[in-house]
Amino acid sequence: TALEPEQPKGKSHLLLKNEVGNIEYDFFLDPEPRFTYIHYSMAFIDAVQSSLQLDLTRYHTVTFRVMCDPKNVLLFVLFSFDDKVTDLKNLVTRRVSSTAFSCTQSWSRVAIELDDLETPQWWLSKYGFEYSEKGYALDKTMGLAWANSLQSPSNTLSNVKITEIQLQGFEPRYIYGASALAVCVWVLFLWLNLETF
Repeated sequence: TALEPEQPKGKSHLLLKNEVGNIEYDFFLDPEPRFTYIHYSMAFIDAVQSSLQLDLTRYHTVTFRVMCDPKNVLLFVLFSFDDKVTDLKNLVTRRVSSTAFSCTQSWSRVAIELDDLETPQWWLSKYGFEYSEKGYALDKTMGLAWANSLQSPSNTLSNVKITEIQLQGFEPRYIYGASALAVCVWVLFLWLNLETF
């Protein structure tokens, strides 16, 4: 896990309260800077590498339960390796892709389609991409995050709780197997009908 940026500017800060079972954190956004950005992230690492790339192409959705006090609009963020830009020694260069979701003082379930995220214009502009180049490499996923949005309340202490994070997908071999079985049944059906005639 990580808190980013590690040293927010101004009065903005994030306090991690729990990450065993449930994730819980408080954050405060300084109203003075124009674009205040802070987030809680889950980076993929192991004992050898500080930045792994995972292949999430076999998953189509990430789901989680979330509660916010006060009501908030947050961003779900996926970080990926970009062949043209990403420097493993500088994780700020990871490609950022995100989508917004609302949360309230009551627990709610959120489902995010992993192929329906967008790389924001500020990131594309910063690294010299055209605004149409919004794609990202799910097979090179480096981490996930929950971030504030421009609609998050500033000058207010906000609390976020997240639990039951799950990746949902499918096994391609099952699909291929079902397709092959359907073809065999169809051929058998045609052969039996031809024998009848």
